[in-house]
Amino acid sequence: MRRLGRLLREALGRFIQRDTRAIIIDLRGTERIDASVLGILTFAYKTARSSGITLKVENPSLVIQEMFRVTGLTRFFEPPLVGAAKAAL
Repeated sequence: MRRLGRLLREALGRFIQRDTRAIIIDLRGTERIDASVLGILTFAYKTARSSGITLKVENPSLVIQEMFRVTGLTRFFEPPLVGAAKAAL
């Protein structure tokens, strides 16, 4: 988990420094994340937003979605669209 957190922090820092309009973090294949990664995601979201960048998380596992819900982070990382709703975009 620490390695993932470090890599994520470094990658997001590079994107935020560029002229980037949107960052999408694909969590496909990631079953769990720990508190440090939640903190990094929250910091990244706030930093991106203050820089005019949209940051979204895609394909969070059910466990990660529950972590977002329990910690109140769904206000930053809205529940993913599924099925027909996603296809309509």
